[in-house]
Amino acid sequence: MDKSVSPYDFLKSRRPNQFSDSVELQKAQLDRNFFDYYLESLTNRNEEKTFELFCKRLAELEICPNLISQTGPTGGGDSKVDSETYPVSDNTALTWYVGIGRQAASERWAFAFSAKKDWKSKIVADVKNILSTDRNYTTIFFMSNQYVPDKKRAITEDELTKKYSVQVKILDRLWLLDKVFNNHNEQVAAEIFGLSESFKEIINVGPLDYKRRKELDTLENEIKNLIADGVQNGSIVQMAINAAILSRELERSLAETMGKFNRAIILADKYGTVVQRKECVYESAQTLYYWYEEFDEFYNKYCDYEKLVVGGSNVYDIECLTKLWINLFIISKKNSSEKRIRMHTEKLISEYERLINDKNRPNSALEAKANYVFVKLLLGQDANVLFEELSSIITESQGVLDFSLDTISKIIMELAPQVEESNSFDKLFETIVAMTNNRKQEIISAKLLLTRGQQLVNQKPFKAVRYIGRAVFSLYKEESKEDFLLALFLIGHACENLDLLWASRGFYFNAFYIGFIDYMKYDRLSPVLVASSTSMKMVELRLGRIPQLLAWHKMDNISCCLLSSVGYDTSKINKTENNMDLFDTILGMLFLRVPFEQLPKLSLLPDLLDKYQLYMASIALKYTLGYIDKSFFVGRNSNEIHQFMKDWYNQPAKDQITNVSTLGLHNIELLQSKILGCNIIIEADQKFPCIELSESILAALESFLATAPIDQIISVTPKVHIFVKYVASEKFKISYNKVGSQKYNIICSDFHKEEFCHAQHLTKRVILDFIAKLMAHILIFKDSKTQIKKMIEEDNVFDRSLDFTGSIFLTEDLFGKNSMILMNFISMDDTDYTLKRNIPVQFQDNLHSNDADAVKFNKLTWHAFPPGTFDPENIRHKNMEVVSMINLSLWNKARWQGVIFVRSRERYEGIPILSPFFTNKDAGISIFKEWISMFGKVDEKNIITVGLIKGINKNNLSHYKMIFGANLDVLMSGNNKYITTANRFQRMTPNNDDNFKNFEDIILKRGKQYYLMPSYMNPKDNRPELAVDYAILKNDIEIKNAWEIGPESWLSAAITPDDDPFIPHHVTKAPITEVITQQKK
Repeated sequence: MDKSVSPYDFLKSRRPNQFSDSVELQKAQLDRNFFDYYLESLTNRNEEKTFELFCKRLAELEICPNLISQTGPTGGGDSKVDSETYPVSDNTALTWYVGIGRQAASERWAFAFSAKKDWKSKIVADVKNILSTDRNYTTIFFMSNQYVPDKKRAITEDELTKKYSVQVKILDRLWLLDKVFNNHNEQVAAEIFGLSESFKEIINVGPLDYKRRKELDTLENEIKNLIADGVQNGSIVQMAINAAILSRELERSLAETMGKFNRAIILADKYGTVVQRKECVYESAQTLYYWYEEFDEFYNKYCDYEKLVVGGSNVYDIECLTKLWINLFIISKKNSSEKRIRMHTEKLISEYERLINDKNRPNSALEAKANYVFVKLLLGQDANVLFEELSSIITESQGVLDFSLDTISKIIMELAPQVEESNSFDKLFETIVAMTNNRKQEIISAKLLLTRGQQLVNQKPFKAVRYIGRAVFSLYKEESKEDFLLALFLIGHACENLDLLWASRGFYFNAFYIGFIDYMKYDRLSPVLVASSTSMKMVELRLGRIPQLLAWHKMDNISCCLLSSVGYDTSKINKTENNMDLFDTILGMLFLRVPFEQLPKLSLLPDLLDKYQLYMASIALKYTLGYIDKSFFVGRNSNEIHQFMKDWYNQPAKDQITNVSTLGLHNIELLQSKILGCNIIIEADQKFPCIELSESILAALESFLATAPIDQIISVTPKVHIFVKYVASEKFKISYNKVGSQKYNIICSDFHKEEFCHAQHLTKRVILDFIAKLMAHILIFKDSKTQIKKMIEEDNVFDRSLDFTGSIFLTEDLFGKNSMILMNFISMDDTDYTLKRNIPVQFQDNLHSNDADAVKFNKLTWHAFPPGTFDPENIRHKNMEVVSMINLSLWNKARWQGVIFVRSRERYEGIPILSPFFTNKDAGISIFKEWISMFGKVDEKNIITVGLIKGINKNNLSHYKMIFGANLDVLMSGNNKYITTANRFQRMTPNNDDNFKNFEDIILKRGKQYYLMPSYMNPKDNRPELAVDYAILKNDIEIKNAWEIGPESWLSAAITPDDDPFIPHHVTKAPITEVITQQKK
């Protein structure tokens, strides 16, 4: 800043919209010397009464606003005082922004106004008369139009104070003149004394000021009303801060503006957040420096702000301190106060060194490095070296969310005119230009993807996930943070529409956390903050996790208060048409479903629910425990109450909630997901960070495979079981291993603060590796190479699934470790609603029409979808089911090569044997072991389906196919609309069909009864050997001619485009031709 330019002129030239735009048409002509004479000659004009009005008004502005007038003749009348304070509540006093203190709200102060020349005898008489009233005055103000010498004033005050034990203060003509002219109260004096128009200021109010005045009046009324209504939260603080900022932009008097800032500081200390307290002090300091150039008061505020932020972890706070330090630095150069600036400079440098060396916060360290460059530049270090350093920092900043390239660019452009020829500055400039261009282009493209995704989020959520997922990482920049937060929220919403609750939770959590940190750092509030916190508690409600939903309900209330403080109407969020709280109502439905054995653990919860204003949930839980809320059920009998609860229980939202609640009270917590019909079950230790790691794994899996149904990816594994175990370790540890067929162990330990970054990176790497290994075992791709390449390079699945869904480190930072257990929420002092019921309360489910249809459905029909009739966007992961008896990984290892027919053996009482021959003995036997563990050695329900297809090659009639599958009619569960199943078939090419025919004859005579067992090559004699210990008795097999197989038959899964089946001459339209035609397509 040019030393010859004042701070006021400097800032106004750059930001004129932050200053008054009103034009002064006539400057007030009230001169101090003239008004001095005017006050001296009051009695000559008989203006004693007018002087009293003037004194009262000035006292209201400068001392306390709660003054009442007294009636009667000049000199105080019967009341003995000219004015006095009236009592107001402490809350009302919080609205004051004028005067010297809030003591006047509760204390009784008396005022005497005098225009008599003999001020000494008048004050002695007035004090005596005032105290004769016995009204317990604590302070008496004597306001006079006479000059009172300082020494005489002090002596008189001390004498009267000592004599009457009441504080006496004399305010003479000098005080009156100072308050009028120093605090810009000329207009008040001119209006009260009725001076000519030439003494009054005439202003043409500008459009900005007109708007500001209206906003300021509105804010002042709202502050008064909210305090009168007993509202005590951050919204009042934010209004007070905004009012103070409006006052400075209107360029109101120093006393008024700083009075408003001081009021905001008092409110912030009482009701506000740490962020609001820092904002109050920072803004008041900047106001004193730029708007009013009160440098001594500025220094005091600088010291206050320094105390608030030094030692903290918020880089933005130190950035703000640096801005104030630059002001202090400029003042010191003008005033030569080297000692003072040196002390604060050393403290600032120490803070930067601490932040830069914090290895656990690399992003913050990078921000601190960039800001520190400008401090060193101002301190006179080598500019070229610093420009080189800043170039490197900017290059390193790619992918750092809070790194503001825009702010650095503006500073560089202001420096440019003052920099002489410098290659390092030119390099810095070109680095910024290149980076800015790339970032701008990325943001433009990403916003298009975001807009398209937003259009599709409800109707076509699969495509929405794909579009927004491509946009998210490109929007991960400071200048596009609002769009980035919106993208996280919308992709979470799309995943929720797909019933991928863990993925949606991960995106909502990250959106909330980043938005909340943005508020904590920069005092910026996004509507996404409330949208995310509200969605988080609703998702936790759907998951049935009671500690988590209570924690998020509390966080949601905080978010709503913050957002309402800046003018957003949050009153209708999450409300039903009749204004009932949707979350509260559905939570009540969850409590009506809590398993009976869990109810004793919830007996202390109803009071907490009432404290959280979850009144409906409290009513439901009390009812479940055996208590009737009489205040709610006034005038209703027991039958009416039960019917009400039944109707509540059966509200449509019942389809969205679980019947199993999680309380966080057991050593193991169960987390489940269903992806592509595969049930992912995690059993996690109730010890940080096991639950949080499990949440992150499920979120990453769901996000990675969110669009799989439209990407032609299927799962053929019905279930995966994961065990997440805690291990104690000095250093952070996380690893996994496969412990069985689709069973995995993951171990993890806690991490220390200094391991934070290492733990983050290692966890991300292990989750990525685990997902890759898991998908290789459970998924089938149509074209794996092409599809995986597209998912990674075009759809950015790794970015969306790993970078913005994890919750381990967010939970630790926001809530703390091991915080999500019920005992952390309830108080032993609350009412104990001990379980009264001996049996659980029971309600009959009311089935919807589509539910009834689903219950009746028990027969699966096979058919192909006609072209254009199947829309994968209608699929939901929860409505998919994998029904399979084929463990692909085992079958791949076993290497099925052929089949052995055995007519009979003595031990099997003439029952024939059908034996698939495996090259890998152990894997082949493992297949049968797994089957036996599932349904035993007798397959009574024909769970394993076996088929033999004859005549698959018209030129080799002995060739046939054998196929294994699953009996879907038996294994299907629930209302799943989309079934994925795996079949395994093999083409057999014997030279003749003698064995086949013999087996077919025998098995048909035995009523399709046979033994199914594995066989392998015995290495001792190089002959096939039956593994008779793993025989399974079967009573069904389907043997069919190939030409008879149509699209509706499960055997069609074994037909391939290269089949050339035998078709009898008399058959003109064989069903198999349709199957082969479809296969070729």
